[in-house]
Amino acid sequence: MKGKYNYSGMKHIVFIFLTCFLFFSTAMHAQIDSVIVEKYYISDANDATDTTAEDAAGNGKLATGSTTYRIYIDICDSCKLKKIFGDTRHALKFSSDSIFFNHGAEGKSFGNDIVRNRLADNPAVALDTWLTLDHATKDRSGVLKSEDPNTTSILGGAASGGFLNNNDAAAGIPLTTADGLVVGSSIGLSGGGDLFFNTTTNQDSTIFGKLVPDSQFISHDAFLQHNGVGLKGPTAANRVLVAQLTTRGQIKFELNLIVEETNGSTVTTYTIVAKDDTLGEILSPYLTYPPACGCTDKKYLEYDPLFSCLISDSCLTLKVFGCTDPLACNYDPAANSALSGYCCYPGQCQDRDLSLACPSISNGRLSLYPNPANAQISLDISAGDNSETKYAVYDVFGRLVFEKNMGIVSGTVSENIDLSGFDNGLYMIHLFIGDASVLKTFFKN
Repeated sequence: MKGKYNYSGMKHIVFIFLTCFLFFSTAMHAQIDSVIVEKYYISDANDATDTTAEDAAGNGKLATGSTTYRIYIDICDSCKLKKIFGDTRHALKFSSDSIFFNHGAEGKSFGNDIVRNRLADNPAVALDTWLTLDHATKDRSGVLKSEDPNTTSILGGAASGGFLNNNDAAAGIPLTTADGLVVGSSIGLSGGGDLFFNTTTNQDSTIFGKLVPDSQFISHDAFLQHNGVGLKGPTAANRVLVAQLTTRGQIKFELNLIVEETNGSTVTTYTIVAKDDTLGEILSPYLTYPPACGCTDKKYLEYDPLFSCLISDSCLTLKVFGCTDPLACNYDPAANSALSGYCCYPGQCQDRDLSLACPSISNGRLSLYPNPANAQISLDISAGDNSETKYAVYDVFGRLVFEKNMGIVSGTVSENIDLSGFDNGLYMIHLFIGDASVLKTFFKN
């Protein structure tokens, strides 16, 4: 009997609800799948005796109990990481409540400048604090220890003089088993911004250099970029190492990225930021650490796009979409989330049929409750005098799911619709009373 009803008269309203429903129920494609912070190593008292970590002035001593963290950007399979940066609107931030460790003799500002064959003579340089794109040494890419395919390590072990041998369970796989280094070709990176290198000494005075021990780096003028078309991670997981930080404190950071995605012959560049996406950048909650947690379900009022992890029971108030303007003829007092362009006023109804959008000005009237509904929904229908009355229920895709011809009806009648066979979601009831019609929506949960 679906052909009995005029679906074309609903198309504008169906489109509004369909668009909104899809936006809040379908995960959007993302260039960043996650940001992974790995505990790479925890230094013990034996590591602290490595005097090669100190320069002539005694700077660069490795403190017992220091934790080395590695930060990986997990990007989409068709993506490449081009750049990390801070600019006038987006700060690049790294901080700790304790100073960062930098190797006094062999440390570098950028991981791809570390000389791997020097690790045997200077073990603590493997724990140096630096930025990078992919490489942890000149010829080795950095991977999670759990993804390291090697069964042996170039770090630790009997030949290391006892350094880097701590197997503290808090750091996961010991470096003597997997060092998170895999063969990689040399790459071209360039770093800049006036906060990386002192213009007089040409030495790095930030937390990534040994010149000035510090616990904080905040820059609106700094970047590290690949000189080519961007980098993919060394494994199929496509996780790109961007930083190594060693400190006795708890770390925090905010990152901003340039990512290139290839779709066939089309390459699209995305700017993805931790905060302040007012100029069209993509805002990603993953780029802030520690992560902010709360309601991550867009169907609830408590949702916040800055939350990257869910707190149980934080999603409390389901969104009810509709017109929230009391001056509109289709105002819905139960609605708590406005639909753009949905409110109707005499003479202004977005090219829609005003009698459909506003039951209050049609020849019939329909009220329904409760909304949202669960097991059943009740309809009160004011049909007037001896009017042929029928109604149909559509899902958000405009598909007929239930209909009933009530025949000739006078006055006000009540109807109950059993919802036990309905999927959860948004529905529309189209009521026909003689030549007039009324449209209302409800949510089944």
